[in-house]
Amino acid sequence: MSVCIGQQLGNYRLVRLLGRGGFAEVYLGEHIHLGTQAAIKVLHTQLTGGDIEQFRTEARIIARLEHPHIVRILDFGVEEKTPFLVMSYAPNGNLRQRHPKGIRLPLETIVSYVKQAADGLQYAHDQRLIHRDIKPENMLLGRRNEVLLSDFGIAAVAHSTSSLKTQDYSGTVPYSAPEQIKGKPCPASDQYALGITVYEWLTGTRPFKGFSQIEIAMQHLSDPPPSLSGKIPTILSDVEQVVLQALAKDPQQRFASIKAFADALEQACQIAPSHQGALPTEMVIPSSQSPQPTPAAMLSHMPLLKPQSDTVSVSRRRGFPTRRIVLLIGLAFLVLTGSLGLFSIITPMRTYDSTRTTTTAHSNAINTASAAATATIVVKYPDPYSPPGMLALNDPLSDNSQGYGWGEYTTNSIGGACQFAGGAYHVSQSKAGFEVSCKASTTNFSNFAFEVQMRIIQGDCGGLIFRYDATNDNNFYQFTVCQDGMYALNNSYSITLARNSSSAIYTGLNQSNLIAVVANGSTLDLYVNNQRIDSVSDSSYSQGEIGVAAIYITGPTEVVYSNAKVWTL
Repeated sequence: MSVCIGQQLGNYRLVRLLGRGGFAEVYLGEHIHLGTQAAIKVLHTQLTGGDIEQFRTEARIIARLEHPHIVRILDFGVEEKTPFLVMSYAPNGNLRQRHPKGIRLPLETIVSYVKQAADGLQYAHDQRLIHRDIKPENMLLGRRNEVLLSDFGIAAVAHSTSSLKTQDYSGTVPYSAPEQIKGKPCPASDQYALGITVYEWLTGTRPFKGFSQIEIAMQHLSDPPPSLSGKIPTILSDVEQVVLQALAKDPQQRFASIKAFADALEQACQIAPSHQGALPTEMVIPSSQSPQPTPAAMLSHMPLLKPQSDTVSVSRRRGFPTRRIVLLIGLAFLVLTGSLGLFSIITPMRTYDSTRTTTTAHSNAINTASAAATATIVVKYPDPYSPPGMLALNDPLSDNSQGYGWGEYTTNSIGGACQFAGGAYHVSQSKAGFEVSCKASTTNFSNFAFEVQMRIIQGDCGGLIFRYDATNDNNFYQFTVCQDGMYALNNSYSITLARNSSSAIYTGLNQSNLIAVVANGSTLDLYVNNQRIDSVSDSSYSQGEIGVAAIYITGPTEVVYSNAKVWTL
């Protein structure tokens, strides 16, 4: 439905546009009978069937929130399939307008804002409601300049403190907690977002920034926030400790409640002399310090795909390992995440791999067949990498007839799939915060060059798995390449060996990139389109299986692979 000034929605006539965002437009409305003013939020979506009833159900829940620091929902409706909310009007704008980007606030002012926001959020959490989009733009100022939380319209109603009604990602990436980027928000996600906001108010810049949403999401997943004392030398350790605890990657390591966070921040400020830990008045960061990262600075913050702390029991299937992306792409691409990721996470997460049924006899037979085939084509396919090797695997990846045991599986309960279709190998991941890796279970290489043609047709990132230890899912290397030009090399889930961007990567969807790794002892060289883009030294793993991957950071991801080759050194 097209909305215009003068139009009537429910009992309100639209007077003027107040603001526009990614999810909705907000208009000043006037009641046609009472003449009272209200803010009308018109959502950017069309509802049909059961969606309309679900919207009404959630709107009723939100409308029951009555708190001095939460914007009231006065009415709601659906007009020509377009949902809208009628909210109390806050005439003094929001905190982003009051304090533009780049402004540092006095600590006393920050504490006042945090106490009010946390008071409203604690009330909402007690009602089993998560906001999921805390940021200065959603903190309005009422008639007496009191803080009013808005935009609960995209919040998720929690049936319990551990079970969410809505699992999909929703929010603003620069303020989103790692678990929220992975599609599992919880009340502590609001605390993390408020912690990001406090960090921004203290320093004038958010802790994580970059040129893409994926990059920022990956930093949330894996990178620690830059030290506050490095930006504000006079800040007391008590204040910094409180903020950093609110920004812990693991929700369990944050404060027990958002009220506890606000109380701790207030107490830390009372301990400190008034002239320490804050600027006496608002200060604008000089342009040289404003948040405009150089490519090098951006890369230095890119995270790696890390494992998640959840342990899930699933049946293990041959050749089909799926890993929760706590890794989020060693590139921080977020993914993404989302997005996201955009793209890493907290404690070591568990991987899901397949059972291995390969016998020694079968493996020997495959190796013998490979050696015979190699003898006939080695001249046709010389090793293009240095040092040159002997062709040991040449698989067009059109089907599984070559005997390398590539995993085959249609979408399972955690969203991953590995299947041959249309003469290529399709690897996909449909669940936020997960990656799927599909390995050739009969391979075992030590020193080699491994290349494959990769095309991302949807989503975020793909890459190579190598030296994978089938007896321990946590032992492997992963070379990740994303469609926004970022790449990363991870050692298992926990260590980022390299991450950066490269002009050698053809960016965007449906672009074909020839990606390769040369593993020679502890030296690992990364190639894209026959250009060496990075080289690192690591001796953690010496041999193992090869494979390919798809990583969901900002959205469902599908990667098409073809023409895999391995030269042994």
